[in-house]
Amino acid sequence: MRFISNIFVLTGILIGFPLLFYVAFNGLNVDRLPDISDVESGYVIEDDSGNTYDLDQYIVGVLPSEIDTNSEYEAIKAQAVIIRTSILQQMNGKKQIKSKELGEKYINEDKLREQMGENEYTKNIQILTKTVLETRGKVMQAEGAYIVPLYHEVSVGTTVSAKELYGKAITYLQAVDSSADVEAPDYMHVEEWEYEDALALLKQKKSDSKVTLEQLEKQISVTSKTTSGYVKTIKVGDTKFSGEDWKEIFGLHSTNFYIEDHDHKMRVISLGKGHGLGLSQYGANEMAKKGSDYKKILKYYYTGIKIATAYK
Repeated sequence: MRFISNIFVLTGILIGFPLLFYVAFNGLNVDRLPDISDVESGYVIEDDSGNTYDLDQYIVGVLPSEIDTNSEYEAIKAQAVIIRTSILQQMNGKKQIKSKELGEKYINEDKLREQMGENEYTKNIQILTKTVLETRGKVMQAEGAYIVPLYHEVSVGTTVSAKELYGKAITYLQAVDSSADVEAPDYMHVEEWEYEDALALLKQKKSDSKVTLEQLEKQISVTSKTTSGYVKTIKVGDTKFSGEDWKEIFGLHSTNFYIEDHDHKMRVISLGKGHGLGLSQYGANEMAKKGSDYKKILKYYYTGIKIATAYK
């Protein structure tokens, strides 16, 4: 009997220890995610070298160029849905597209390893892959069509509506409160130039400009801006510039800025980072810190949208 008992004990050990080891490292989740290389969305992106990627594989390579990989997990998931929605919206029903036709920047595996280093790459690629797989097929739609999911890094404390910025109402691009953004490191950006240097920059970007040094010093004014402070037009002497022109010429963080003379220098103070439309990445990250999941974040920043499933 003791012999038989010992056999049962030994059998229990042989079976039990491997099971405990497996559970400790893999958990009891029976719905384990597939390998990213095995998934097929039915949508293909081809790069300049002729290499093809399934949409979900491609999103993994786009994410690091669009969001800080140290962001909150649910914020990264929200960004994955933004990228998927944007690509499918641009594909416009096609099943395959060349990467150069898309507005997204893809970073291949070798480049990511080089940029991050082996240890960071190993950690980050697991996080990015998981966010893509856990949101697989999820997209944003309004009135049955993919939205154009505009986003920016930091708002001015509230996002701006398409109606205010461009004069065209878009149902899902409404102004929403994002007051946490005023605490962001990039909320305010101050730059100063000697007037001679500012004029040189202006002439470099706008070679046909008739602006003089005296006009830049004494005859510069913002002639129109939106309710939230986004500059539409500037006048220097008799020359008009758009807010976007000024942003591009001087490398500003946004078109929400004002200009002043400071110690005989041209000072430009810009608020927020980006165009202010759609989702604020800083605000989304703060929502995620407080427990919001990616669906709640997206529905907050894109008014009235539906989270749909484009493929399974």
